[in-house]
Amino acid sequence: MIPLIDRGPWLVLAGLGWFLATAKMGMDNVLGVSLRQRLTPDALLGRMNATFRCLLTGASAIGAVAAALIGQYAGVHTAMWVGGVCLSLGFLPVYCSPVRTLRVLPEGPTLLVAAALRPEAPAAKG
Repeated sequence: MIPLIDRGPWLVLAGLGWFLATAKMGMDNVLGVSLRQRLTPDALLGRMNATFRCLLTGASAIGAVAAALIGQYAGVHTAMWVGGVCLSLGFLPVYCSPVRTLRVLPEGPTLLVAAALRPEAPAAKG
């Protein structure tokens, strides 16, 4: 809704859209972190978090460069619309995956990976 910002009702609509987007991001962050922590074995939590942060900040940097290029060559208004469309399609990967239909988180793979990472107990000498 940001490209629609002007005076009057469009400004109110853009503010409402911004509020809804930030509220959704907050909920998505809590749900996403909870799901990743639940499905990741304790021994891999640090690596998973570091990898996720690296991908997130990398995507932000790529998005910033793309926005700058679009803004430079097509105009700021066009860059705002492209950004809005891209953000509004961000739900598609989760919508098309089996994650959205989960009602109970799986236990099996997490336990198997955790067991594989545990160091073997020394054999008893007899």
